[in-house]
Amino acid sequence: MSTGDRVQLKRVATCTLGKMVQSSPTDGSTQAPYLRAAHVQPNGRLIELPDQQMWFTNAELRTLTLRRDDVVIVEGGAGYGRSAVLRKDLYDWGFQNSIVRVRPVRTRSDGRFLDYAIQAALRSGEIDSLVNTATIPHFTAEKVARLPIVAPQLEHQQLIADYLDRETAQIDAFIAKNEKIIALLTERRAAEIELAVAPRELPATWDSVQIRRLGPKSQSGVSVNGFSVPAEGDEIGVLKTGAVSKGFFDPAENKRVVADDLGRVASPVRGGSLIVNRANTPELVGSAGLVVESHPTLYLSDKLWQLTFESANAAYMHYWTRTDAYRSQLRGLSVGASLSMQNLSYGDFLTVRISVPPMHEQGEVVARLDQAIGEIDRAIDAARRGRDLARERRVALIGAAVTGKIDVGVKL
Repeated sequence: MSTGDRVQLKRVATCTLGKMVQSSPTDGSTQAPYLRAAHVQPNGRLIELPDQQMWFTNAELRTLTLRRDDVVIVEGGAGYGRSAVLRKDLYDWGFQNSIVRVRPVRTRSDGRFLDYAIQAALRSGEIDSLVNTATIPHFTAEKVARLPIVAPQLEHQQLIADYLDRETAQIDAFIAKNEKIIALLTERRAAEIELAVAPRELPATWDSVQIRRLGPKSQSGVSVNGFSVPAEGDEIGVLKTGAVSKGFFDPAENKRVVADDLGRVASPVRGGSLIVNRANTPELVGSAGLVVESHPTLYLSDKLWQLTFESANAAYMHYWTRTDAYRSQLRGLSVGASLSMQNLSYGDFLTVRISVPPMHEQGEVVARLDQAIGEIDRAIDAARRGRDLARERRVALIGAAVTGKIDVGVKL
């Protein structure tokens, strides 16, 4: 079979949709654990989760078995098209209707190869073209069956799968190593900041005061309507809460203001200020970003405060907002009707207690931290680039191998 010859998946495998969750028994039914979409993660990973059970008839359990070499695919939702191959039998398990099982015809296909081919189709956008819907996407069993793949002889599929197993294992190990480096460096960065601005024992010249004692001056914006795209050039934009949610100021996180609301915008973004997020999820409310340069065409929304301080360096205050000492206080001050969205009042924000040295020492602390954190951030960026390049390499390698575009010792 040549590189260009493709067949629909149903020619080399059977495709079966799982069962809708049944919470109560019927005559002759029995409870059994079942596989669900959450088990199937990106890049062919199948994770363990606490068992959930539902009721199956004996006939359903015979039909919805899960065997070694089966491929399971997420049918719908945000993760549709994700797939993984089973490396062992799951005895007495069934699977939910969020999963499509692809069972290889043993004389015609290898489950590992099919899984890699499905991963390649997802990354290339081919699965998107099959789903192609304006509503919630569903990669149904019928659509899975129509997915075209290159399917060489079985022995060739096995050789390609063996090659990809070896190569992706090495790439995954490299990615995991870089992820560990990123995590360790992130912990080190947090520890450096905490030690510098929130030491357990304050130096003699330092003081512990509420933010209100530092002479804060605040501005806030207003709620205006905007487009889903950011402002460009001289267009007027209003900042979204995401502009400071990452712990730094990102001016690209804005939306272009509609023409009818241009006269309502208030409080342009000024350099040398600290922007604080007053409404967000519990872990992000109170996040802040330091504005270095003014952005006269960008304005605050009603969910952001812009602060300057008479007795504090804005850069020093920014470092303080990145400490556990700061976040632990916010957890007791944030309120909201929803657990997923919390609000911080300005009055409560002013009661947050921080440790501060005299102004000239604040500048020295900031200078030392800028150098130390800059080195750590550069190391994190390097690890992220290595990780991201490895991920791209993995995707490209799989796509090339399953379509015969690279020589793995097999001619398709």
